Amino acid sequence: MSELLKKTSPERLKYWLVLGFVSGFLVVSVSPFVHAGVSRDEKREIKSTHKTYQDSSTNDLAEAATLQEVLRYGALQSASLKAAFYRWKSSFHDIKQTTSWDDPQFSFKTFIDEVETRVGPQKEMFSISQKLPFPGKLYTQGNAATAISRQKYAEYQKTKFELFYEIKDVYFEYWFLYKNILVLDKNIELMKNFEKVAQSKYKSSLTSNYDLLKAQVELGKLENELLTLNDYRAPITARLNAVLNRDIDIPIGWPEMIDHQILDLNLNEVFEIFRRNNPDLQGAAQRIEETKKKVLLARLDYLPDVTVAFDYINVDEGPLNVIDNGDDAAALMFKVNVPLWYGKQKSQLSEAKSLETSAEAMREQLEVDLAAKIKMIYFNIKNSERQIKLYRDALVPKAEQSLKASETGYSAGNIDFLNLIDSERTLLEFQLAYYKSIRNYEQHLSQLEMIVGEPLRGNQNGK
Repeated sequence: MSELLKKTSPERLKYWLVLGFVSGFLVVSVSPFVHAGVSRDEKREIKSTHKTYQDSSTNDLAEAATLQEVLRYGALQSASLKAAFYRWKSSFHDIKQTTSWDDPQFSFKTFIDEVETRVGPQKEMFSISQKLPFPGKLYTQGNAATAISRQKYAEYQKTKFELFYEIKDVYFEYWFLYKNILVLDKNIELMKNFEKVAQSKYKSSLTSNYDLLKAQVELGKLENELLTLNDYRAPITARLNAVLNRDIDIPIGWPEMIDHQILDLNLNEVFEIFRRNNPDLQGAAQRIEETKKKVLLARLDYLPDVTVAFDYINVDEGPLNVIDNGDDAAALMFKVNVPLWYGKQKSQLSEAKSLETSAEAMREQLEVDLAAKIKMIYFNIKNSERQIKLYRDALVPKAEQSLKASETGYSAGNIDFLNLIDSERTLLEFQLAYYKSIRNYEQHLSQLEMIVGEPLRGNQNGK
């Protein structure tokens, strides 16, 4: 090998210059087509999210946590969301692989029986070759891989919004349970006061023991219902813990009490957000983009790839006294594959076109189906909004006034105990219906956020 390096004939230099020129020309000709990839923002998000997973604290969720804290904890602990993220991250690395050349091939051959030539015997031969895809192929493959990566990103976003919806759905159910318990507690105290009034009137012979027995029966029914609600706390806590991917027996404090606010939603604006951000639509659009690139790749398969090879033969000095005695030999070779059997390429092209048509049809149907869901959810939100305002502004205040009037009338002997109980039942029913309407509103709003792919309220907590 040292003898090979010592040879510096002008002929060998000529071959190296030719090889360098041709290789440089080919590299320049294909380099503009290998820049496909994700944006800087996508790279930044991958890096920051990966770092968040790596640096996430092992501390558990505080027992008295807000909804925002619960959502952040769930995003870090969810195994399904983490898996979706790393599928996206993995697909990002596929882009570089699809836009890279195949490894060059190097071979070495030594002659067992030296081949005698006019300028001397051939001792060894070195060869290196590189396959160069036809210009445009790597670029198109990179764009197809980028479209696949963005599909994985859309799947990651969809998983995240689905997780947030599941958390909110259980959270507001848990909140509604808490409100039920508070309302029943107040009504039990109210019924105990009614019982005392009935007992006092019975002792004073102002009424029969029927009122006292009726108050005790109503009180027993409320206390039994309260026990049922308190027992229901364990399974709903287990359900919330399961969504958060932690032990189901960990206690969770009651939701924080804050003001509830109704959003001013415009259906047209909701649809604009939906068409812009919905992960399913984004994934479907990238699927169409992928199939378009595969159609182009199928067309490019009709064009040949080029393989450039350089052979170098080490020649020893021979017995003949000639000018170029002992000069090494070099050869530059070009190979192209000949796409002669067009049936294969034609079949690939037909397959790619069919997949493109299928992807476009699926996206069209998907948008229609999701738009119909949005309209139904929007109706449910508006219906819950009407009920909230009805109970908050009219029915609950009137029921409270009616109960106070009935309580005063009963104490004065102007109405019987059944009317008093009926007023108490009506107030209890309206109070529970009011909080149920809020729960329904928040759950439907969370479902709408999952579909449109964007939070519709800056403050994600709810009363």
